[in-house]
Amino acid sequence: MTQTPEYDVTSQDFFRDPYPTLRRMRAEAPVYYCTPLKIWMLTRHEDLEFLLKDPRFSSRRAMEVLSGILTDDEPSRQMLATWSRLLFFLDPPRHTRIRGIVNKSLTPACMDGLRPMVVSVVRDALSSATRERREIDVATEFADPIALNVITEMFAVPAEDRPQFRQWTTDVLKPAGAGVSSVEIGSRVKQSSIDMNDYMMRLVTERRGKGGTDMVSRLIAAADQDPEIAAEVSVQCFQLIGAGYLTTANQITNAVLVFLRHPDELQKLRDNPGLLRSAVEEVLRFEPSILTSNRLCTEDMEIHGTPIKKGELVFGFNASANRDPDVFPDADRFDITRQGIKHFTLGSGPHYCSGAALSRIELEEALRALLTLPRWEFGDKPYEYLSFNLQDRAPKTLPVRFPPA
Repeated sequence: MTQTPEYDVTSQDFFRDPYPTLRRMRAEAPVYYCTPLKIWMLTRHEDLEFLLKDPRFSSRRAMEVLSGILTDDEPSRQMLATWSRLLFFLDPPRHTRIRGIVNKSLTPACMDGLRPMVVSVVRDALSSATRERREIDVATEFADPIALNVITEMFAVPAEDRPQFRQWTTDVLKPAGAGVSSVEIGSRVKQSSIDMNDYMMRLVTERRGKGGTDMVSRLIAAADQDPEIAAEVSVQCFQLIGAGYLTTANQITNAVLVFLRHPDELQKLRDNPGLLRSAVEEVLRFEPSILTSNRLCTEDMEIHGTPIKKGELVFGFNASANRDPDVFPDADRFDITRQGIKHFTLGSGPHYCSGAALSRIELEEALRALLTLPRWEFGDKPYEYLSFNLQDRAPKTLPVRFPPA
């Protein structure tokens, strides 16, 4: 009898560089049961496509995803009630109905109209970070303020309230990636979820009937045409801010790190700025800020002969599928001229990222601004991955020097 290999997917070593392990999993055990986390893992491109598009895999999994932190108390009940209504945890037809309302305010044309605001936020972040200095922490002093200020500016969150969203978002995204490992962290996640949702409810109440142009007001106007959905505005604002902040900050940080590691590609982009959009897609493929997507299996089935039971959670590794050599020639090579990229960083199927257009704009403008600096070099201190979960991945610190030419 052949023994199933075991793979380290929970350590800091894996988090720092998951790709050797994912490469082995694709080849040796593409359908793998992780006993410590009690979840199935898929690593091939075709299987992630199957996971994200087959209706037998449900997004109604809030209870299962939160099981590690839910207890018999009021904070748990409040958190579950909120999360069960997020688009992230809904299936059609309700998902389709609410997403249709949300997407009216998130079309590519609407998002491109926000580009001047994004450019201004990026310019301010770069100026503040580099003023009288040639070395900055790109993660905390550039990427983070860009992502935070763009999303909160969209929602017209008062400037004095914005720092609180940094901690709330960091906390509430932890359970999505099986990253909660202690009672203390679980309590903080629950409290942050309640506080952030309460804040969004107050914001919606204040804006209702005032006809503003911010994202909250737009969602109110769209939802008011459907009375059954009107009460969902605050919950969807909760998700859009939560999803739109941390993952974008991480993706900007990852982009800078990738180019630091591949100076020839950085020079290629400097020589041909017209490659910026294809460079963004290659960054998203090559070093995604979101490691996995997950779903709940709703009936017994087999994948490549491996039985998966109803009620089990299945995690697909976006980062692995993005480097599947059956789909991408020379998949472990970073190539900003690569064409026809079909990556999973922004999802696929019914839950494709509603904010994809905005994420791309932020990444484009962040790189465009940094390209005005003639040289990039790693800073004196090493960059660090300080935490682990299967949802988010990026250095938490990334010191970079920008010396004059």
